[in-house]
Amino acid sequence: MNAKEFNRKYSVGSRFIYLTGPAYLGGKVVRTKDIARDFEKSGAIVEISLAPFFVKLSSLKPAD
Repeated sequence: MNAKEFNRKYSVGSRFIYLTGPAYLGGKVVRTKDIARDFEKSGAIVEISLAPFFVKLSSLKPAD
């Protein structure tokens, strides 16, 4: 999913589960703090409420 699609589907403040590690089991509930943006080298990134603060969209799973 690119940033434009993500922003259309989810508003700022939406809740997600931040999936850490290769197994993607469990994770912390976070909220988005800004719109997602596309970057040429790293892909689509969004700011979240917990460290590491900026993550790829592929590491987020909708919490609702």
